[in-house]
Amino acid sequence: MFKMESSSTSTHQLSAHNIGDLIDSVDAFLFDCDGVIWKGDFLIYGGKKLVFVTNNSTKSRSQYAKKFQSLGISVSQDEIFSSSFAAAMFLKVHKFPQDKKVYVIGGEGILEELQLAGFTGFGGPEDDEKLAELKPNSLFEHDKSVGAVVVGLDPRINYYKLQYGTLCIRENPGCVFIATNRDSVGHMTNLQEWPGAGCMVAAICGSTQKEPIVVGKPSTFMMDFLLERYNISCSRMCMVGDRLDTDILFGRNAGCKTLLVLSGVTTLPTLEDPSNTIQPDYYTSKVSDIFDLMASLASIRLEHVVLHNETEPTQKSKLKWSKEATTLLISAWLNTSKDNIVGNDQISRRFWDRIAKYFNTNCKGEERRSGKQCKDHWNKMNQKVQAHHSDWSGEQIIENAHDMYKSENNNSNFLLMHCWRLLKDESKWNTVYQPQGGKRTKVSESGEYTSSSNADISDHEVSEVRQKAAKRKEMENHEQHATFYDISERKAEALEKLLAIEKEKTMTKYMDYLLMDTSHMTPEQKKDHEKLCIHIKTNILKY
Repeated sequence: MFKMESSSTSTHQLSAHNIGDLIDSVDAFLFDCDGVIWKGDFLIYGGKKLVFVTNNSTKSRSQYAKKFQSLGISVSQDEIFSSSFAAAMFLKVHKFPQDKKVYVIGGEGILEELQLAGFTGFGGPEDDEKLAELKPNSLFEHDKSVGAVVVGLDPRINYYKLQYGTLCIRENPGCVFIATNRDSVGHMTNLQEWPGAGCMVAAICGSTQKEPIVVGKPSTFMMDFLLERYNISCSRMCMVGDRLDTDILFGRNAGCKTLLVLSGVTTLPTLEDPSNTIQPDYYTSKVSDIFDLMASLASIRLEHVVLHNETEPTQKSKLKWSKEATTLLISAWLNTSKDNIVGNDQISRRFWDRIAKYFNTNCKGEERRSGKQCKDHWNKMNQKVQAHHSDWSGEQIIENAHDMYKSENNNSNFLLMHCWRLLKDESKWNTVYQPQGGKRTKVSESGEYTSSSNADISDHEVSEVRQKAAKRKEMENHEQHATFYDISERKAEALEKLLAIEKEKTMTKYMDYLLMDTSHMTPEQKKDHEKLCIHIKTNILKY
């Protein structure tokens, strides 16, 4: 049982001004199902998936996955946490004896999850038509090997089931009383509420004078199981639900952010009632509002609505770059775009965010980096590598390059040889980062260098240098010798192509919504869909 204390949480209506803050502040969204994603068998348009947490115990996870499929949402069984699954996991975690049985007052979902967990369950739908005969001197028999009674939502509740469960709890030593949840009402259909599992649980509480172990929301058992499965901090989760006393309390008890949707049990007057002590961080009309609000932002922000987004690492102390990390950064820079023009004419923040994403995806044992951290280290490292770079090869030349680097950098050794070896033969790097000023030229067998403006070079040496320079010119790509005007033209074309690709991707997203099948929607949902389509056509597509 949870004590509902007064809340100091400041509740905000979800809007275009704060949707970005919410999306960026979490790594995972936990969605309730009934009243949030659907009502009865009707999909609430616009719902997106990550993890679905439901108190409805009538179905197993596989049955829920099939229901999602029927509504056009692709969800795997591992992304669904139902209270029927929680009941089975509770028994497994607490090492319930395999020789004991479990009596079920509830649906097929509980029995299926018990079987998958290796337990013997009975009752449920098979007792729907059984009658308890009230005759003089009659004794109601029950199985003495029952070690647990699980009570969930049971639309076919009857006196036989109540008596059987009561006797097991009262007369079988150590018998555990488990409730999937205590929801007083639920959305069994899309038009009205119906009595919830809490009604069945209350009946057994009354007959046994015992309180159950609740495994569904707002119990912390389900949250603990989720945290162990996904290894995500509670502070980086957001619980989305339609009930204050289960969904929002569930999130608040765990330290999650909370978002109340008014498409289910809770209404705005209930939320604003002074006697209400449970306040969410945010509230909105329905899940589809998330997309509606995101659609009004720039197209790049739409990419972050997928409930598991990249976040900027917090720099608590000076970040250390190992040799391996720097090598990976170079690989990220080279592989993000082989074309130096396209690669460097992308919007700077987006380009370096892509490099950071490549780095973070491939790093092993390294701290995550942000785009800014990658850019800063690249600039610092690249400046040193350019100072060491020459057009010659050979160990003798490398040795002389080391000496020259030391003489020009306060006698400091060049420590980025591994970086230079990776970059020296890459046309992308050579094209973008040409050495500035007079080019160094080898003029003696000793390997000494001098500027091309040095007046002491002999005619023979100058001729030799010029011949080598001519050969290099013949081998260089025509792109590297284009005029400034030509390069600018091609850069502009490349940037235009990039923008066209981004625009095409965004347009595809919008067209998917415009062409969505509305045959399964209610009149109200069709009206919402039509409003969203008008918004997209008028304000975004401009037609």
